[in-house]
Amino acid sequence: MANVVIENLSRDFGSFRAVDSLNLNIESGRFVTLLGPSGCGKTTTLRMLAGLVKNTEGRITIGDTVVSDASRGLFVPPEGRNLGMVFQSYAIWPHMTVFENVAYPLSIRRVPKATIREKVAAALEIVEMGHLANRPAPDLSGGQQQRVAIARALVFEPRVLLLDEPLSNLDARLRLQMGDEFRVLQQRLGITTVYVTHDQSEAMALSDDVVLMNSGRILQNSAPREMYLQPKSRDVATFFGAPNFIELTVQKATPRPEGDFTLDVAGAGGRGHCLSAFDPGEGGTVTVMLRPENFEILVPGEETQGMAWEGVVKSVTFRGQTQTVVVDTGAMELNIEAGPLVELNVGDQIHVGAALSAAWAVRDA
Repeated sequence: MANVVIENLSRDFGSFRAVDSLNLNIESGRFVTLLGPSGCGKTTTLRMLAGLVKNTEGRITIGDTVVSDASRGLFVPPEGRNLGMVFQSYAIWPHMTVFENVAYPLSIRRVPKATIREKVAAALEIVEMGHLANRPAPDLSGGQQQRVAIARALVFEPRVLLLDEPLSNLDARLRLQMGDEFRVLQQRLGITTVYVTHDQSEAMALSDDVVLMNSGRILQNSAPREMYLQPKSRDVATFFGAPNFIELTVQKATPRPEGDFTLDVAGAGGRGHCLSAFDPGEGGTVTVMLRPENFEILVPGEETQGMAWEGVVKSVTFRGQTQTVVVDTGAMELNIEAGPLVELNVGDQIHVGAALSAAWAVRDA
């Protein structure tokens, strides 16, 4: 296993800069996801790691080896990097059996046949496909093809495993199942993994760290929980769900030992404390984020120590475990989450509240 260090990495396609001065340090054994919308540069970054695309600027180091340094004209081709890769299409060869597909990376390395049999058997055992070793590739289901692709990527014991949207071709149920299997497998093997997806839920569920990208740059690099609950900016916050942004008055800002600030704030009929990564200054205003699940529906006349609003239900979307409700307060619309048993209809007059302690101050950019 190896760590990965990316320094000032850029890639130009003509006049278009797909990746712009990227810096990233991936520790050995971590599961790191490059997340972002289409065109954000995540797949180009993965392909530069793999050696499938040359970087215009910058340097890539895997373990103790510099595999690409544009300033020195150094470029190690893919076959010299000892990386495993699983493509979105799986790239399973249809004229081969399961065994032959998995054995291919070892065969081209001229590994002895006895060793190939041992290593392929071990790789297929990892993905629970040993009983299908002799099955022709065209007879495999989508999930089975994916397992074969993973076994093939692992059979030669790569330093790093790269995965390019490997779940996107599967149906919803199988996507959840295979995602869980990915995570368990990665934790068991301890292999450094770089995973690309545009799916926020997938990234949150699988990753040790999420690297959110847009326009070729990193917006935030942090653990999933921190990115969701404490986004660095409004852009990061809005990538996950439908957050609410509310202006509050800052009465006091107190530094904390952790490096952030406790804000004494007031607004929407409430006064209390919330956290912020920056000092917005006393006496001014600050924008705070509240997630839909931070709200509760209040009984008419019920008092609350936090913020409270009265409004009209504009829409209700039933999602099984939850309902997404849009409440029009007149001054703004609030996105809130309610349980599946709560009876709500368009046009209902309701009161909603939220604790100030659930709020998180965000920068506009």
